[in-house]
Amino acid sequence: MKRLYIIIETLILLTTACISADTVQPAGNCDNLFNSGRYKEAADCFAKTASAQPNDPVLKMIAGVAYANIKNYSAAAKYFSEATNIAPNNPLPYFLLEGAYMAQGRQKEALQAHAKGEAVLRNISAGSQLNQSLNMNASNVQSRSQLLEPTRSAAALEKALERRPNNAILHNLLGDLYQLEG
Repeated sequence: MKRLYIIIETLILLTTACISADTVQPAGNCDNLFNSGRYKEAADCFAKTASAQPNDPVLKMIAGVAYANIKNYSAAAKYFSEATNIAPNNPLPYFLLEGAYMAQGRQKEALQAHAKGEAVLRNISAGSQLNQSLNMNASNVQSRSQLLEPTRSAAALEKALERRPNNAILHNLLGDLYQLEG
């Protein structure tokens, strides 16, 4: 459960990143579908938006998250896998792919995706000041996740929502976080 906080914070950073002007309108329509509870249509809309921007790993991950939300883990895995091909130096799509594989009972592939994500994370954090000062072990997910307290994650989500109040994914993540916190 603690690793979820890492994923949530990373998704916050990704969803608050700039998206091209061509993508803003369709993504807004997808948000509207999601906000109205039309999750299947929203997932298809996010997928169509991701297909229109085939080299955008963020849109691929958002489409994957939308499909995972409706428990279509096969489609989610497809989009997360595409994101790993587009952005092989980003650990997040590997960890998202791991979750989609786990939900399908594909433990071997999940372990492989996790290992690739860990390798990317080690490469990113090698020599970083944060890694040195906190003496983190990149292969120990639990020690990394303990750095991200639930209240800090909620505060980061709330801050991101102030900037993008109509972002359905941020609302969904915040709701999930509140449920986890009890």
